[in-house]
Amino acid sequence: MAGRIVIHHLSGSKINRVDQFPFESSLELTIGRDPNATLHFDALEDDVVSRRHAMIKAEPGDPPHCTLSDLGSRNGTLLNGQIIRGEEELLPGDTIELGSGGPKFTFDIEPRPANFVSRTRIVGTEAQAATRIVEAPGPKMGRGAGEPPLPITTMLPEEPIVNPGVGRNTVMRMLSEQRQATNRIGLYVIAAILAVIAIVGGVGYYEYQQTTAQQTARLQAQAAHIQKAVALQTQQLKTQIDQTKQQLGLSPQQIVEKYGNAVVLIHMHWQLYDRETGKPLFHKVFYAKQNDGSTYRLPAYVFIQGKLYRWLTTDDNNHSNFEIGANGTGTGFVITDQGLIVTNKHVAAGWMINYNQFSFYENGQAVIFALQDKLLPPRQFAMLERQKKPSNFSGEPALLHDIVSWQPEDGGPVFRSDQPVMIGNNTHAFEGRNEQLSVQFPGSRIGADARLVRASTDADAALIKIDPTQTLMTAPLAPGDDAAVGEPVTVLGYPAFSIKDGVIVETEENGEFRKQVKEVPEPTVIPGSISKIGQAPKQMGNVTTVSQLGDVYQMTATSGPGNSGGPVFNKEGQVIGLFTYGTAREAVTYAVPIRYARDLLQEQRTQ
Repeated sequence: MAGRIVIHHLSGSKINRVDQFPFESSLELTIGRDPNATLHFDALEDDVVSRRHAMIKAEPGDPPHCTLSDLGSRNGTLLNGQIIRGEEELLPGDTIELGSGGPKFTFDIEPRPANFVSRTRIVGTEAQAATRIVEAPGPKMGRGAGEPPLPITTMLPEEPIVNPGVGRNTVMRMLSEQRQATNRIGLYVIAAILAVIAIVGGVGYYEYQQTTAQQTARLQAQAAHIQKAVALQTQQLKTQIDQTKQQLGLSPQQIVEKYGNAVVLIHMHWQLYDRETGKPLFHKVFYAKQNDGSTYRLPAYVFIQGKLYRWLTTDDNNHSNFEIGANGTGTGFVITDQGLIVTNKHVAAGWMINYNQFSFYENGQAVIFALQDKLLPPRQFAMLERQKKPSNFSGEPALLHDIVSWQPEDGGPVFRSDQPVMIGNNTHAFEGRNEQLSVQFPGSRIGADARLVRASTDADAALIKIDPTQTLMTAPLAPGDDAAVGEPVTVLGYPAFSIKDGVIVETEENGEFRKQVKEVPEPTVIPGSISKIGQAPKQMGNVTTVSQLGDVYQMTATSGPGNSGGPVFNKEGQVIGLFTYGTAREAVTYAVPIRYARDLLQEQRTQ
């Protein structure tokens, strides 16, 4: 049966108000000073009411079933003047009082159910029995039947006869008794006066005590009221401060204090190998003379059918050639307490990306030779070599593209070390190897060996692993990709321009004293913001949308080499990207979205 619950307020701050609640399904009405209470009372005026005082539950039916229960209030809940314990049945017309002397209201249902039976009314049972006088029958004294009984006569004794004459002694005795009676009356009057004074004084003292107690109680109530108001304002201010902190998020100082120990310094050195011979590969070098007569080294290239190739050889020529590889430092951060670390691919597996980004000699200046089908006599080739002049192909985009787009893992031709003659007639397969890959934690001078787990095929991200001897602190990855332009970020890492801290260690081994300087890393904190978001290529019909830099975050976090692979935190303290590289103007830097690191953790597709 559809209807409504009606609350008529009889006292309190809501006096003479009527609250109505639809009653079409199960209903729970919470009562109290809590702002979220269904039946909300004033937090200051109705201070007898607890924050969560009582609850009314109503279940529809024929008739409906309603109950009232106390929620552990401080002053109790009264139903029809009686304190309730637990859950009590509630009927239309019942009166509910929140604490003795607190707000009072009646509960009703409109329209009332047709088969509703109201609560039994309790009345007083005092009955006064009237005194009935019954006339007792007297003796018939020989009277005839039907005649009234004779009255009963009581005989009193006769009064004694007093002698009218009074003697002197009698008179004196009577005067003495009169004086004594007078004295007693005087004493009685004095005692009565004193009693009246005592009563008046007692009443005054009682009234004084009552007035003092009332004033004290009033002051205590005012103090309690003020204390509650101050507590409420303090709680509201604390809530506002917490909300403001949540909106502002973590500061860079809080982020480094919380997650700085999870950011590691990575030492790396990789080299490229020829899989056919298992030997390391080098780039052939020729020496050119400058105007002052000094010489400098230039890389050599071989021109084959309109395309330039590096002159790669397995001979180092007494350490005169360029090693195909790289060494340096980078940054990473721990993501599991068992030692999984995220960093850049160019830090952990540099042979999987374009080699020009990390080769110090790729500037377009070179010595270029044509491919030879066979060896020339040494003198003839020496004469040809002396005639070679340095070339600069940086202004030829087609030739430059062939060089800068080469990825070492793609392989390529291998030549003899003395003349540009190809070894074999096919492209050799190359393999990159980490000669060194180790990590250092903040505050420690000891390194831990790491190994490559996997590298992303889509972005500059890689996963490496160490075998820890303790449970490691981790940096949390953001669960989504909701970065926005203008969002503040904090980058942690080990850029080369930062101040280096170290210790000097003196040791004695086999009778020899050694002195070593060991770096003790501490991450650099770099605040900034996301200034632009690049987009991955998108295909819509026959139109492809591309971004110059691809799927990256452009940032104002100033950094440089050495910070590669460092975590980029949002204001919630979650990693949203990996610092990857910067520009000539170090104020503009870039980060790879963290989803590429999350993808490395999934070996199998999810259902």
